[in-house]
Amino acid sequence: MKQIKDLVVKHNDLNAVNYFKSSVHLKIFSKLITKVRENPDEDIYKLSIKQILKDIEAHNKDYSKLKNVAKSMFKVIDMPVKQGFKLSALFVKIETDERSFIGFKINSDLKPYILNLSKNFTCYFFENISKLNSRFSIRIYELLKQFQNPKTLEGWLKTSVKDLRDFVGIEKYKYKQYNDFKKRVILTAQKELEEKTDLKFIFGEIKEAKKIVAISFEILPNLEKVKEKKLEEINPKIDLAEQEQRKKHFNIILTLKDHPFLIADNEELETLINLCKTKEIEEEDLQNAIFAVKENIESDKIETSIFRQLKSAISQKWKPKINVEKRKMEERDNKISSLKHSILKLENNKKQTIDDFEHHLFNVAKQMFGRLSEEEQKKRKALHIDELKSKIDRGAVKKEIFEKMLDNFAEEYAIKELKKEHFKNENTNKLLDEYLKGKNICFIEEEKKINIKKQELFKLEYNED
Repeated sequence: MKQIKDLVVKHNDLNAVNYFKSSVHLKIFSKLITKVRENPDEDIYKLSIKQILKDIEAHNKDYSKLKNVAKSMFKVIDMPVKQGFKLSALFVKIETDERSFIGFKINSDLKPYILNLSKNFTCYFFENISKLNSRFSIRIYELLKQFQNPKTLEGWLKTSVKDLRDFVGIEKYKYKQYNDFKKRVILTAQKELEEKTDLKFIFGEIKEAKKIVAISFEILPNLEKVKEKKLEEINPKIDLAEQEQRKKHFNIILTLKDHPFLIADNEELETLINLCKTKEIEEEDLQNAIFAVKENIESDKIETSIFRQLKSAISQKWKPKINVEKRKMEERDNKISSLKHSILKLENNKKQTIDDFEHHLFNVAKQMFGRLSEEEQKKRKALHIDELKSKIDRGAVKKEIFEKMLDNFAEEYAIKELKKEHFKNENTNKLLDEYLKGKNICFIEEEKKINIKKQELFKLEYNED
């Protein structure tokens, strides 16, 4: 079979090894993998010195920097094995020539981890990582690619925070606080991958005793970036019938995922997907089976587990008593109502956080006001007395009470004025970041959740597919 140009393929054991500490190193090694695949029998694989110097932002003839890059790549790696250990050098030799190329002689022991792989491998096109700035973004991309289904382009992964740190190669002294790790690594990767690669992801945080210990990733195709032509090149046997089969398969997955309370985990989901494929179940049959099981749940007729009954319903092509279209409309209305409630709750939470932050700033300003001299306090309050006299209705209030009210209001106005003076826009933004960090809140993530739900709502309200 014809080799695909610029396709990076490596065994998952090699993908798991964290061998480089910069994005340039990772890109060079990935590029070398493409060269090995194109010409497996070559002895030396050459890359342009000019391009590497450009990547490391060095001058055209700055060979000292180039030499440092080569030295830092010339290392021994610890390959994962079940027992004992296996140490292997990546390169036997790295050298420059007179024609502006740098040559890498790869250890022949590594070639089985790159060539003729039929299972347990990760593959992607080099262009997807070529523009990524962060090495952490590259490593998260490689991790998610490992768990992405090549047919549906979706996937799911749960990993502990510790394992994720190890995989992306974060030094122990870096980003010890989870919020720093989230901001510098996960959110940076999320933004970069969506802007520059063929996949994107959303993630959830799993807590134990109020501490975030694991992350779940949902892997999604970045449809704007996916190049179908290249997907067909990887498997040239794909014809129109296969494309139609893929579409059907994808729709069945979406239908099952649309009813998550029926399915406990990914293992059950995979079982049902395979069942639909084996029995050649159409999407309409699957919808009927799901609604028939829902009717049994509502009428308390589930004698076995929901999963087992759903399997039977799919295999035997059960049909619900109530018209499916009517049930779909009911569920659509319920989803719309639920989404509107979720959006309102998220927006209210954000507004409440801002209000709490403003109250926090007011308390800080109040403490500052209390540290002013008595004379300065009187001077500041006096600026508001006349204005307040015209606003407060004295009515039948006694003079001393009125004056006390006036003094209290004047102090509040003076504190607000002091807050305005002290906390300029740039200071406020910095303080807000610190405040949110202390509360374990990320507005970017909250805004993303709101936008996702708004998009879902729009599609439901306007019946978009």
